[in-house]
Parts: sequence; structure tokens; C-alpha cells
Amino acid sequence: MQEIFNSHIVYQNKNGIEYIQFKKLLEYPEVTHCYTLRSGERLNFPPIYKDEKTLKQSYQRICECLGLDANRVMKPHQTHTDKIEVVNEVTALEDVDGMITNQKDLVLLTTSADCTSLLFYDKVKRVSR
Repeated sequence: MQEIFNSHIVYQNKNGIEYIQFKKLLEYPEVTHCYTLRSGERLNFPPIYKDEKTLKQSYQRICECLGLDANRVMKPHQTHTDKIEVVNEVTALEDVDGMITNQKDLVLLTTSADCTSLLFYDKVKRVSR
């Protein structure tokens, strides 16, 4: 793929999974991050009403690609609220659209369609949001 991104974004393609990363966040090795790209059907993200098993398999592939534990994924049920939760362990989150953690082993995962996902990292407190 030709580089279509600006100087702040890095395009990655590992095992057929295409994603972008931000150069500034790559300066902090304690932060693993990516925004996946929906190019073709390399990742099988079914609509919300499809089966959960297929969705978890896609998350597993991304986690393997990034060296993360798919059993530590925190994926809230997002419903366009302004609710943000502090998370310290894997648990179900209903009607939550943002998460904050200082736990190094948690994988915070959100999806976006008509909204822009934001990722913040506090390099002093080592907290992700």
C-alpha cells in the first residue's frame, strides 16, 4: 500500500492485518496501540447483531499481532453516552463509551463508526484513556 498517511502516522501490515499507529505514542514502549483498518475482509468484524465468537476471534488475531493477551480485553458495550469508567480488571461494561486504566496488562478496546476514537496517554502517571 502506498503511504497515504502523514508524517505522524505509521502504516503496519502484519499477517494480513492492516493498522495504523502514531509515531508519538511509539516513543513509549509501555503503550501498545493501533487503529485497525477495514481493508477487505482480512478481519472479520461482523455487525453488532452477529455472533460473539467470530468477533472474539478477530480480537484474538489483533492481540496476537501486537503481543497482547486476548483474555485481558476490555470491550465496553458502547451506546453513545458520555460515561467513562475507571477499569482495573476485566469486567462487563454496559453503556460505557470511555475507559481509563493504570493497569499494564489490560487491553482497552473500543470501536467506532460515526464517531472518532481518542486515545490519551499520561506519560507521568502512565495512565491510558
